[in-house]
Amino acid sequence: MFSREHPHVDELRKLPNQPQVKQYLPLKVLACDCGVCRQQYRTKSEQGNSLFAYKKFLSNSEASQISSDYVRSIEKDREHITRLCASHGNTILGRWKKKSRDKRQDILLKADSTMYQYQWSQPRLSLQCKQLEELRRYRNAWLLPYINVEALRTDPARLLSIVHNRIKYSPAEWAPFDSRQLSVAWQSGALAVEHCSSCLVMYGPKYGDIVNWEKEAAHRWDVVGFPRARLILEAQARLLGLLRNVVEQLLEGLDTNNPGASEKWIELTMLGFKQTNKIEFWSSYTNQPFSAAPIFDIEDLLFTVETRLQAAQDHVWLLQTEPSYLRYFIKSFRQATLFEDINRNFVYDNIAVELVHQTWNISRWQWVLIECQNIKQQYLKFRDRIYPGTRLPPEYDQALTTLEMLLVNQMHIRAKHLFAVMPQRPGFRHSWRFDYSKPGKSTRWRATEGPTEEDFNTDPLDWCLGQLLGDPDAARRYDHALLFAFLDDYLSTCSSAERARLDQHLYDLYSDYAANHALLVTIRLNRPRSSIYTLGNIRESNHAWRYAEVNIDLWMKNATQAAIAKLLVQFNNLRLPGSKVDNIFLERHENIREASRRIWTKVRGFHRSKLEDLKCGSEDIQSDLDMLSADTDPQYLTAIASEREDILARMVSATTTPSRTALQTQWGSATEPKVSVTESKSKAKSRPIATMAEITGTADVKAEDLQIVQLTVISPMILVKKRTYDILTEMYSANCEETAKTVDWDSFELAMADVGFSARNNGGSAVSFEKNDGLDARQNGRIVFHKPHPVAKIDPVMLYCMGRRMGKWFGWSRGSFAVA
Repeated sequence: MFSREHPHVDELRKLPNQPQVKQYLPLKVLACDCGVCRQQYRTKSEQGNSLFAYKKFLSNSEASQISSDYVRSIEKDREHITRLCASHGNTILGRWKKKSRDKRQDILLKADSTMYQYQWSQPRLSLQCKQLEELRRYRNAWLLPYINVEALRTDPARLLSIVHNRIKYSPAEWAPFDSRQLSVAWQSGALAVEHCSSCLVMYGPKYGDIVNWEKEAAHRWDVVGFPRARLILEAQARLLGLLRNVVEQLLEGLDTNNPGASEKWIELTMLGFKQTNKIEFWSSYTNQPFSAAPIFDIEDLLFTVETRLQAAQDHVWLLQTEPSYLRYFIKSFRQATLFEDINRNFVYDNIAVELVHQTWNISRWQWVLIECQNIKQQYLKFRDRIYPGTRLPPEYDQALTTLEMLLVNQMHIRAKHLFAVMPQRPGFRHSWRFDYSKPGKSTRWRATEGPTEEDFNTDPLDWCLGQLLGDPDAARRYDHALLFAFLDDYLSTCSSAERARLDQHLYDLYSDYAANHALLVTIRLNRPRSSIYTLGNIRESNHAWRYAEVNIDLWMKNATQAAIAKLLVQFNNLRLPGSKVDNIFLERHENIREASRRIWTKVRGFHRSKLEDLKCGSEDIQSDLDMLSADTDPQYLTAIASEREDILARMVSATTTPSRTALQTQWGSATEPKVSVTESKSKAKSRPIATMAEITGTADVKAEDLQIVQLTVISPMILVKKRTYDILTEMYSANCEETAKTVDWDSFELAMADVGFSARNNGGSAVSFEKNDGLDARQNGRIVFHKPHPVAKIDPVMLYCMGRRMGKWFGWSRGSFAVA
């Protein structure tokens, strides 16, 4: 199966300064010096450095014996833990949860006296250890960076979840993740490694068997060079040994040969794990060590991307059609910008740039969706030929690589944008200096050196956010998932003032960044791994090829930026309609709508010009513009006309029956008219981006053909608790000021749980709500909302707009609920 081609050629070199027994030592020269092979063996230049020199050279028989011992230990411990959990799961669960933190710590240290004490061992040890010997003293912490006393003693769910998932999924299914956890240690030389020129099999029943090196198999990670593979097996053996020891301690005094009970254990593992005292389930991205093994699932990948695309589309849809939402966006951005030494014009210039970025965020997710759909298409076509140990079909291989390249490109684009936004935010403004002396132009530079390793202790928030902006493939880069886990943990424990440094807008941008990286990790943990490509290998017809090769620069000419900024100022300075429904009310109402329309006309013009610069075809350009044209959609225009008629009717009624009218700051009918249409077939596009008309089912329908009808709700009434009813009906108030109270986020999550939605953190502020109970397909699906930050209370405007989104995707209205 494997060729006898050797990955190394011996070369003798004198190493006078190395404390070795022999005067001359063989340096192993890689036959393949690609990025993949450098993660499995040491290069010639690295071996000349004491950090990376091999500790020992092993024969095939010696390497085989080491591998066999590890595999036997892993299998034995895994089988033993499985048997104990199956027969005494309730006891394991109950005793561990009832233990105090100190007693949990005693159990952990008894199982492993060398266990590292604190979370985030990698940055801590990098800062703490100055000598190689000191760095390598913490071998277990480098092999298993997520295993530490602090994390496991604080939250009992973490250890229980590791026990469950390590026995449910095979060592081969965990191997890609376990290898990824070694990246920092491998790049820094923190782990001494031994050399053998052969490889170990990383899949199937031959897991851990030694075989000769073969280039394509090594590049697919079906086999892994012994230096790296040995570390993977060692980490797995140490972890399973630790878990066995802990489980046995929890069952001390119990005759494990007698049958026990495990129904509570089974129920817990079926429901899923969540952080103690939290409503939402934890993110498998930031909590991967405590979640299911990362097995590639194209349907879940598509579902995730579609949900993110819907959220981006809805955001822009609301910005275009809900003036109160656009005002809220402007207000949020202005509140988080300092004015002491910033010209007010620059503030609105920045808002103009940010508005444009929100529109391009739709395109970015659309491009990712297109490539995911291509992967699914190729997978369905070749799935009988896709399994470990064989070469991937070229079409499927290229589809995976194309998506990976696009995601890497998007990481760089998003990081560049975050780097531009972050200095403007008050929480990080102290680290930057600005020069506004040149008209229409600003320059900035960092006033303090950083973020440095020392900032981990002195300014953890700045350290973390700065680390996240680096190249995802840079050597010695802390994994983004670890950094986002650090961010979540830090924000949950720091002071309110410190938490407020990270404002809502910046946090939401980082959340999209996290989602992008989570997809990238999913692709890279897939086995067999896709091939190494360059842009030249990818067909020019691929959309990823087009957008990865061309760097989309969203820089605007001063005149364009100033024009959009001026329109934003005009919109924001318009007076609200007021409480008295009269001609002045109607005039102000229509002025606000018109001001919003002018803003989006200008934004669409800029978007068109950028697509033309990219040499996009007319169909591609029109597809993009359709998504940015919600304010010109026939259904929306009909609703606005109906709203105007409603205002006129209220004016007539006010002249005959005087009544007090509530102050209106919400524009748009509270219960928007539904449109009866017949769907038409849309012409296939080279880039199938859904238009607003296609989303709402009004494609190719003229305004004069629309009929406003009274819709009868066909969905069954949703019976809920009284507290849930009060919260959900607040989402469908006549306007967002009908009641000015905010809603606590935890109460909202509980209300959503009451109607069958499970909440899961998606990294950063994003929380995914999913319902799939199989009872009513129309009510099933997934939607993403951003958790309010820094105070977890939902603003009335946001709550109203969340209601509009639920109405759009799940058919909810004020009349959908009744108290059970």
